[in-house]
Amino acid sequence: MKKSKDTFGAYVIKKAQLCGKYNIPLVTCDCDEYPDFIALYSNIQDYHYTNKTAVCFYQYDEIFDDINSLWNAIILKKKNLLTKFKKRFTNVRFIICPDYSITGDMPLALQIYNVYRSRVVAIWVRDNCNCILIPNLRFNNSKSYEFCFDGIAYKSIVCLSIYSLCRRKDDVENLINGLHETIKRICPSAIILYGECELPKYNQIFNEVIQKNIPIIKPESRYAIFWRKKHGITK
Repeated sequence: MKKSKDTFGAYVIKKAQLCGKYNIPLVTCDCDEYPDFIALYSNIQDYHYTNKTAVCFYQYDEIFDDINSLWNAIILKKKNLLTKFKKRFTNVRFIICPDYSITGDMPLALQIYNVYRSRVVAIWVRDNCNCILIPNLRFNNSKSYEFCFDGIAYKSIVCLSIYSLCRRKDDVENLINGLHETIKRICPSAIILYGECELPKYNQIFNEVIQKNIPIIKPESRYAIFWRKKHGITK
């Protein structure tokens, strides 16, 4: 009988602990240092902006999830492409797990699949790129709570993007509710934050996090610099 092809990264997660109803691979971060700058995946020139720069995937999926993406390279075992990614991430201190979309209008099956993919890619990066891996925190509405925290270790450091999520009332409510659920389920030891919002909304969104004395780390970024300039704020 012909052996079935590995189409889900079994070789990457063979030693990983699988979590929850959907067998999501476990990732964690318990280091004693934090990034001081966050670079976007597409901005390779910023990967070594500081000695503690983190690379994130907080962009449209098509920018980092095309035919030559890291996920496809892993699944199809494209050695030349995997070598290119290793070279791309050489000496990068921190990498934040990929942020594949799990928007509320997507079928739940695709949302679960994207959480799974994020964890698989994260484990490959951790094992091959000599970096500190930071789990990505992403949720939308209450339906996502069933799976979006799976594979993030309790008390892990996590990273959250609030980019463009502070404008609409329902987005703010989703952030507040999602952070409440985050504290209840994984109680992170710190939250690294990407994105900006005005102080009243910031205090509203992170009130419970602040009350629980969970550190919120706000590294510099190109977007933060742009946002402060736009709002006439000096650091």
